[in-house]
Order: sequence, then C-alpha cells, then structure tokens
Amino acid sequence: MTKQIKVKANPGTFEIRKRKVKVRSASDSKTDDGSELSAPYIVKESGWIGDDGAKYYDFATLDDVGSCKNTFDYEVYEGTNINNYEIVQEFGTLTIKAKQVQAYDPTVYVSRQGVYHRYSNCSRMKYYSEMTKSVAVQCGYRPCGKCN
Repeated sequence: MTKQIKVKANPGTFEIRKRKVKVRSASDSKTDDGSELSAPYIVKESGWIGDDGAKYYDFATLDDVGSCKNTFDYEVYEGTNINNYEIVQEFGTLTIKAKQVQAYDPTVYVSRQGVYHRYSNCSRMKYYSEMTKSVAVQCGYRPCGKCN
C-alpha cells in the first residue's frame, strides 16, 4: 500500500437469503367412472438457478366421489444445495363428481280428450300427441283408467 490511500474498515453484517422456489401440482376432475383420478405432473415451477432443481413423485390419487389436494413429494437433484432454497409447495385439486342419474320418464300418448295413455293404440286412439309422462302431468292431462 502507498501512503496516499487510507483504508478504513467498518464492521458490518450481510445476510444471504434463501431463494424462493414455487412448485404447483396440476388440478383435474372427472365424472365417476369407477377408476381412480390422478394428475402426476407439475404445472408451475419457478425459482431454481442454473442446473439446480428437483424430481417430483408420489402424487395424490382419488378413487371415490369427492375432492382432495394433489399432494406430492420431491427430491432435489444431486448437486443442488437445498439450504440455498425455500421450497413452497402449492397443491392443485383432484375432484371426482357423482354420476348424474337420469330418472326414467316414459313416453305417453295424449288423446284429444286430454287423457294420457301408456300405449298409442289404447281405446282405439287415432289422433294423439307424444310426450313424456312428466310433461303430460305438468300440462294437467289425466291418466287413462285402462292402461295406466
């Protein structure tokens, strides 16, 4: 050092913060068909530096009507220092919806007299309108005394 430069040290501290990594699993839904539902993949991953990263596995599965979080586990790649990162897991949702069961609503035949019949040839009907039984009842038609 020369006499022209004076160095003065001021002791201080510095902090190295962990880098935040956000990882989100997929969401999926379906109508119940008796098979299980899974979505074994990541839809959002941000924050890793360079070749650092992780593999993801053991995703949730759902095998009955309802919903659950699509949880998962991870293991960082060899060479990734986990102490450099704060990993935030966000979970998608798996949903299995109940089947919509349609009630049987038979076709009936409404005569000009406002009577609905189970059979189009009941009472030797020649002219009739075809509709479902529930519609005939809503319209105020009466059931036939013979065939209903």
